[in-house]
Amino acid sequence: MNIYNVIRLLMMTFSFILLFDFTRVLGMTQVVENIQSISKGFLFLLSIFLFILYIKDKKKIFLSRCLFYLFVYLIFASISIIWSSSVTNTVIGIISFTGAMSICVLSIYALGINESIKYFFLGVEAIIVVSFCYLLTGLDVHSYTMGAERYVGITFGPHALSRAAGILLIYKIYGYLNTFNFRINIKLIYDILIVFIILHAMIYTDSRQVMLAVFLALIFLFWFSNKSYFLILAKIGITFVLSTLIIINDYSALESLFVRSNQAELTTMTGRTFIWEKSFELISNSPLLGYGFNAGGEILKNNYTTYFGWSTSSAHNALFHSLLDLGILGSFLLFYWFLYLSFFIYKTKNGFLIASFIFFFIICFVERVIAGNLSFGMFYLILLSSIFLVYKQNKFEVSV
Repeated sequence: MNIYNVIRLLMMTFSFILLFDFTRVLGMTQVVENIQSISKGFLFLLSIFLFILYIKDKKKIFLSRCLFYLFVYLIFASISIIWSSSVTNTVIGIISFTGAMSICVLSIYALGINESIKYFFLGVEAIIVVSFCYLLTGLDVHSYTMGAERYVGITFGPHALSRAAGILLIYKIYGYLNTFNFRINIKLIYDILIVFIILHAMIYTDSRQVMLAVFLALIFLFWFSNKSYFLILAKIGITFVLSTLIIINDYSALESLFVRSNQAELTTMTGRTFIWEKSFELISNSPLLGYGFNAGGEILKNNYTTYFGWSTSSAHNALFHSLLDLGILGSFLLFYWFLYLSFFIYKTKNGFLIASFIFFFIICFVERVIAGNLSFGMFYLILLSSIFLVYKQNKFEVSV
């Protein structure tokens, strides 16, 4: 197997393993959890090793501005070992983040933009398909979350599976806009089946955040599409939603569309406002530097429990979680990179890149995504940052 195939496999494995919960398949035991940790650690270290091998003969290492700002953030995160409340968590976070940057940069240089994105989404597609296959076998692929039974597949939870389905749907629709034809063949049948599986995952994970994020992302996708009739459909969709919000002025009727149980009521965003309140209290105790990279979540978990006995290591908001981890200084570096990335994504005028960025931007309001330990969403955004290593203003495109 040559180095290019290894990189392809690593890119696909990265997106898969960041979503895959070993305990769903092998059982909830300490041994399985250790296997999961070791597997991820091996993947991260292998990526760093391959990156070092790739650049060792290079006389000059080039970093785009997007990656440079992300690299500065990583350095600050590494320095936080000095004041971290959990050195182990911080070291794990740094290794995973470094591994992700290594494989993304390596993939863009070695494979190019299109192949890197393609193999990332092959891993995502594998998660969706394998989850559906497990469902068909009759195995337990559901969890009882926030007062309702929800589809989780082989992932860590309903939101994880739903985000994977949502971003994959955006990718597939972008591909259909550019390459779709009505010739009946095996590929068409497979594509129809995949879309069915994706929509099934989105519906039965019951993730409202993803539904909203996909809807808004598709508007941007259609808006920046070269197909004028899609632009018209997007405008019709916007008009319909605004009209519906104006017509539905009865709060109780609107709430009934979203509320599943007493644990998931709308006014507190399923309890997130309580988490944010506690996060703010903890942030105020260490506002400048936080509690250390990938350590803030542990502090939150040890200091917050809901009235029904549930605790969380996520602040459920990217800004709050980054402030917990690295305080005002670290959060400034993180969000400076994020804003800079959004500017360059917009400059490409590529519907898919803009839509996929919007998707994770929306999720940032209710989940940590870019803050804390490496997440599936952050890995994708690191990949987006890496494309500007080979970005050409007048020759840029992403094909599916």
